[in-house]
Amino acid sequence: ESRFAAISKLTRVRVEDFARALDPAAARAVIESLPDQLAARSLREAIARVAASHRAGRPVVVMLGGHVIKVGVPPCLIALMERGVVTHLAMNGAAAIHDVEIARQGRTSEDVEEQLHAGRFGMVDETGDYMNRAMVEGRARGEGLGEAWGRALCEERPAHLGASLLASAWRLGIPATVHVAIGTDTI
Repeated sequence: ESRFAAISKLTRVRVEDFARALDPAAARAVIESLPDQLAARSLREAIARVAASHRAGRPVVVMLGGHVIKVGVPPCLIALMERGVVTHLAMNGAAAIHDVEIARQGRTSEDVEEQLHAGRFGMVDETGDYMNRAMVEGRARGEGLGEAWGRALCEERPAHLGASLLASAWRLGIPATVHVAIGTDTI
């Protein structure tokens, strides 16, 4: 058993627990059932603005960090990408790492507090090696990080490819940008 497989058993997030995209009528019913106050009101306004932008032919850019992946939202965003609503995907390095791990292993998000202090932050090597190889190959083709990682996943065709935002963006021809930070992203 690889070290990645052994450590991945300790992860907190599994692709099987991800949300399922609702058909538009069901989604509308859920949103309409929410109270007209606080965050529910803000959610309705955000939905209305995205819909208005889409209807007007304006771009809709989704910007996200790692927690959007970890709470299981990718299937919903992929549905919006497939419907042509989302026109650009922008994520930080943590989101890209979680996305790649979900696609390749169906799991992500180690218990950082448990692993880091003991020097056993296990998935970094395997995930980092994979992502760095794809970066080098992508640079040779003139690709950015999002395109390079999306292409690499699509070419590898891992078991959970359909849950990957980066692979979906590449497959659909939607620009995907990854904004990593030096000194904070393990890749």
